[in-house]
Amino acid sequence: MKLIICSDIHCRDFYKPILEVKDTPIVFLGDYLDPYPDEGCSFEDGFANLEEIIDFAKNNHNVTLLVGNHDNSYIWEDYGCSRFNKRFYNDAHALFRENLELFKPFKQFDEVIFSHAGISKGWIDVNKQEDFISKNIDLNGLLDWIDSEWNKECSYEGLIKKMWYTNFRSTIFDIGYIRGGEAPYGGPFWCDISEMLNPLPIIQIFGHTQLKHKGTFINVSTIRNTNHVPAYCVDSREIFEFNTETKELKIYGKD
Repeated sequence: MKLIICSDIHCRDFYKPILEVKDTPIVFLGDYLDPYPDEGCSFEDGFANLEEIIDFAKNNHNVTLLVGNHDNSYIWEDYGCSRFNKRFYNDAHALFRENLELFKPFKQFDEVIFSHAGISKGWIDVNKQEDFISKNIDLNGLLDWIDSEWNKECSYEGLIKKMWYTNFRSTIFDIGYIRGGEAPYGGPFWCDISEMLNPLPIIQIFGHTQLKHKGTFINVSTIRNTNHVPAYCVDSREIFEFNTETKELKIYGKD
């Protein structure tokens, strides 16, 4: 099976070529708003793009929308996320909340799992030490727990609107030291590429990072692993294609 992966949008329009795709599974990796100031994208254009992407997902069951750290800023009002736009918060908050059932923390296809920033060994180990998750948890149990935590947080808007400033927020929203947070490791919305070590028995694919190596931008970075199963960070400015049978990952539309 072939999958199409659309990395972090950040108000860009590079995703538009896949709007005509009707059958192939498509996964958007999150972070739809908050443009980079040097790219010439406006928040207004990004908001219109997000509306288009949401309509695309509503009308096509092959489309999955993942949620990223920037999206959580508008779901719950977090002023700590870089480039957070307080001026447009109300409109963005309403759009996300009205369509929250479309947004997921991860998506699994066969032997590959997609998330915004990746599920790291360090983050799992800390959660086991703190007894948030069972020390003997398996993959299905871990994914069920993450999904349960996401749904629980989404159910109590009055409480979790201030989740970033209280002890009520779930550890799935942890921000690691490297990203300026107070947790040892970031969760699946915030994990930094430098702290990523794949502990899962299946391949991980995630975005969250604009890749740059010795002054040259690259497309994919292969992450260290603990079980000979790779994890891939895909650059946040491209569309990718992944073949679940051959395990080949490449830029979409290129042979």
